[in-house]
Amino acid sequence: MNEQVTKLALMPPQFRASTSKDLERGKPLELGWLSGRVHALGQSLRVATPAHSTVYRALVLYRDGLAQRLAANAAGAVGASRPGS
Repeated sequence: MNEQVTKLALMPPQFRASTSKDLERGKPLELGWLSGRVHALGQSLRVATPAHSTVYRALVLYRDGLAQRLAANAAGAVGASRPGS
């Protein structure tokens, strides 16, 4: 554990996780096998994973990338404005 803490402490201040960079660029996220997997395992085993579950729930809307999210929102808005939808 101390080795990981030391490595983090030596990171430059501008260091960011790749998920953060992907989110900023609107790219698909590696969410399913990171926090998503921990979240799913926790639920199946009935073990609380509050940090991973919070991250997963916050980012799941963007897992396919921002362009996909915007397209889905636009399609939903168009469908909602049609009579009988």
